[in-house]
Amino acid sequence: QCDWSSDVCSSDLVPGIWDEARFLMLLPATTAEGAIALAERLVQSCEGQDFVHQSARNKFTISIGVARYESGTADELIAQAAGNLSQARREGGNRVVSS
Repeated sequence: QCDWSSDVCSSDLVPGIWDEARFLMLLPATTAEGAIALAERLVQSCEGQDFVHQSARNKFTISIGVARYESGTADELIAQAAGNLSQARREGGNRVVSS
């Protein structure tokens, strides 16, 4: 089991591209608490970072939806994560929402 507060365990991370603006990570050997801790670290590391697009300086924001698999299909799990992501965005971004 990984301690996401100190190390990223590459053997546990299964990244994937969801669409043009979203990606997903499956963490099969990580607890829900570990996944939330990782998500919060990602938000903290990205929050307030600047990026330049077409000569304009912009602030980087990140919203994360975390879902825990208990039963059901992969589509249901992704839908749960997507709902949490939407809630994080509605609440203003730079946050993690989990269920």
